[in-house]
Amino acid sequence: MLNLITARTLLIVIAITMTGCSSIRSRYDTSAQDWTVYPGIQRDGTDMVGTLTGHVDPLWTSALVGPVLLADVPFSLVTDTFALPYDLYAINQAGKSQETPGTASAH
Repeated sequence: MLNLITARTLLIVIAITMTGCSSIRSRYDTSAQDWTVYPGIQRDGTDMVGTLTGHVDPLWTSALVGPVLLADVPFSLVTDTFALPYDLYAINQAGKSQETPGTASAH
């Protein structure tokens, strides 16, 4: 009975630590010029397509990665929604840094 409780606890801890994984990973890997809104959802979609088309190495891991990515989508959606104000700020700052003095618009 104790081993069953320990196994369930371990699974819960793993699930909690995985939540928003694509959201965090995509924000860490993205440059300022490529910043976008809802990057975790986009990353989940890209990774799922890669899994379904066999672009995962080794190939046997696609059986494990697919369900994890599918389970991550709702958590990434929540994480991306909470981070939306920061994402919009980062996109705005990236746009300002690309303006040259001669092309800056007057407001």
